[in-house]
Amino acid sequence: MKSQQPRPIRAALVAIALVLALLPLSTPAQAIEDGAPRKIFSGWIPYYNMKVSFPSAIKNKDVMSDVSPFWYSLKSATVIANNYAKANPSFPMIDTSNAVLDTRTAAFADPLGQMHRAGLTILPTITDDTGAGTLAGIIANAKTRATLIGTLTKLATDTTTNFDGIDLDFEKFAFSDGSASWPTTAPNWVLFIKELSASLHAQGKLLAIDTPLLFDPTTGKKGYWVYSWKDIGQYIDRLRIMGYDYNIDNPGPIGPISWVDASVKYAVSVMDPAKVFLGVPGYGRDWVTNLVGTCPADYEGLAYSKAKITSVSVGGGVITYMSANTFANGQSISIRGLTNPAYNLVDAKIYSRSKDRFTVKSTIVAPALKSANGIAFGYEHSVFSMNKAMNQYLPYGGSATYNSGFAETQFKYTRTINGSTSTGNPTSCTVTREGWFQDAQGFAARANLISKYKIGGLAEWTIGQETDEAIAAITNIGRLLSVNASVDADITTLNYGGTATISASLKNGDGTAVTGVPVHFELTNSKGAKRTIYSGITAPDGSASQRITFAENSTITFISDSQWSKITGGVNTIDIGVTPLISWSAPSSMKHGVSYRITGQIQPKVAGIVVQLNGGATATTDASGLFSFTITEKTVGFHTYQLTTLENDLVHSATTQLVNVLVR
Repeated sequence: MKSQQPRPIRAALVAIALVLALLPLSTPAQAIEDGAPRKIFSGWIPYYNMKVSFPSAIKNKDVMSDVSPFWYSLKSATVIANNYAKANPSFPMIDTSNAVLDTRTAAFADPLGQMHRAGLTILPTITDDTGAGTLAGIIANAKTRATLIGTLTKLATDTTTNFDGIDLDFEKFAFSDGSASWPTTAPNWVLFIKELSASLHAQGKLLAIDTPLLFDPTTGKKGYWVYSWKDIGQYIDRLRIMGYDYNIDNPGPIGPISWVDASVKYAVSVMDPAKVFLGVPGYGRDWVTNLVGTCPADYEGLAYSKAKITSVSVGGGVITYMSANTFANGQSISIRGLTNPAYNLVDAKIYSRSKDRFTVKSTIVAPALKSANGIAFGYEHSVFSMNKAMNQYLPYGGSATYNSGFAETQFKYTRTINGSTSTGNPTSCTVTREGWFQDAQGFAARANLISKYKIGGLAEWTIGQETDEAIAAITNIGRLLSVNASVDADITTLNYGGTATISASLKNGDGTAVTGVPVHFELTNSKGAKRTIYSGITAPDGSASQRITFAENSTITFISDSQWSKITGGVNTIDIGVTPLISWSAPSSMKHGVSYRITGQIQPKVAGIVVQLNGGATATTDASGLFSFTITEKTVGFHTYQLTTLENDLVHSATTQLVNVLVR
C-alpha cells in the first residue's frame, strides 16, 4: 500500500526552570550580591608594610575597586627595581600557596593570587628613583622615551604577575627638579603619557598616575601644573590626587577639605570625573609646639633636632644663621646659647633655608656675630596611623576635637619627661604637642565629594592605617551611592519565534529611582555573540522595557551606559529559554515487516539538533533542520510514536504529542 500524506504535529512546550545569572559589568565572572556598595575605595600597599596593608585590602574587598602595590622603583629607562622581592623574600608575589606549611604565614602567601581572587584591579606603583632631572631628561628624548615606555609596558604585561596596568608616582618633577624646569618638562610629560597610554591600551592595560594638587588657573592658583591634567586627562584611566601633606613641618590639618575640594573641582572640569580619585591620609602628624627645659638624652630625637650655629647677621628683615642643618622651611625652632640675647629665639619659624644656613623673619636691630657658639633646636613631629591616634594623646591627658571647617580631628597635650642628660645628670623638659588626623568623620566628609562631583572614589595612603569605623563610614556612603538593577520577563521559556516583554529598573542605594539614565539591553546568544537589541532612557520610576522576539536560548543583560550610574548590585541579567518547533509526518497505518519513513523538520532550521524516537533511535538535523527515521514493525496492532529533541546550547528540549499507528 502507498503511505498516507504526512500529518503535521506541533511540539508541546516543556516547562523549564531557569537560573538567573548575575554578571556585574566590572568583573563578569563574579556575582555581586543585591545591595552591595559602590566600590569607592582604593589605595596603596607598600612593600615594607605588607603585614598591615595587604590583609586590610583583602578584608575590605567589598568596597575596594582597585589596589596599587607600592612595590617598584624606576632606576633608569631600562631598569625597574623590584622592592617587594627584597623586602619579602619569604613571600614571593606569585603563587606559592601550595608551598606554605606554616598556617601563621599562609595569610601572606600568594598576595597577587589573593588580590585577583578578591576581584581587585591591580595597578602596581612605580616611583621615580632616578636623580633630580634625570627622568625629565629621559622623556625629553624620543629614543629614551620610547625605551622607557617599552620597559613600563613590559612590566604591565608580564604574564607571571598578570597586572591590570600600572600606576606612576613620579614626584621629582614637582619636588626635586624645581619649578623653573616645568615649562620644558610639561609638554614632554604630555607626550610621554600619550604614547605610554597607547602602548598600554593596545595590550588591554590601564594607566594611573599620582600627582600633587592642581587648581583652576583662573582662580589665581595653579598648584603643580607641570602634570598638565587638562592635556593628559583623555589618555589616563585613573588620576589619584595626593590630598595630604598640606602641613608637614608646622602644626595644622593634613589636607583641609576646602583645599582638596578646590582641586577635585578643577580635575573634573578637565577630564571624565569617573577617572578622578582623591587621595586621603591614613596617617596623622603630632608636632612639638613648645619646649621648656632640657630633654633627657633618650628623648631628644623625638622632640627636636639640633644644629650648631657658627655666625649670625641681620638685614633685609631677616636674621641669617650660618649652620649646617637639615631643617625645613616653616619648621618651628628655638635658639639658645648665643652671646647676644636678641638672637636667642623661642618658638620661631624658619623663613628659608639651605644646607649651610637658615633665616628667620625679624625687625630687630643688633650687631652681627661673626663668631658664634649657639644651638638651634628644630622642633620635630611624629607620624602615626589613624587606628593608633588615641595612643598619641590619651595617655597624657589630651583630648581630640573634630574641626568641621577642616574636616579633620585635632588634639593637644602637654607632657613632662624626666631622665638624664648624655653625661648622666638629672634633667627634665615639658613638651607641648599638637596633632591632626582624619578619622571616620574626616573620611566620610571626603567620601561625600564622590557624590558631589561624581568622581571614582578615594585612595588611601596607606591601606591598613584606617579604623574599622572609617571603613564602615565609607561602606555606608558606598551603599547610598550604589545602583541596584532588577530585570524580569513576563515569560522565561517560550516557543521558537515567541516574544517576551523584558522589564528592568534602576534604584539608588536609598531606594530612589535612577531617572533619565541611558541604558540598553544586550542579547548574548548560544555562541556567545553579543548585540544591543534596545537602547533608551530610564523613565521617572527608573524603569525601561522592550518586547523582544527570540529564536534561540539567550541571556539578556541590562546595562547602564552612564559611568556614574553603572550597576553595582542587584540582578541585571535574565536567561530566556527557547523550545524548538517540530513538524513531522508518520503513516496512519503500516504493514508489518515493511519499512516506512518518519520525516520532519525542526525550527530553528539548523544542523546538529539530535532528535530521538520513542527514547531510543536518534537522528540529527541537517542544515535545513530536516531529519528522518526508518521504521519496520514485525508485530501487528497499535504502535505509539513520539519525538523528543535533546537539549543543547541553542535550544531547550521539546517533545511531540503521542501518535498511534495501526500495524496490520
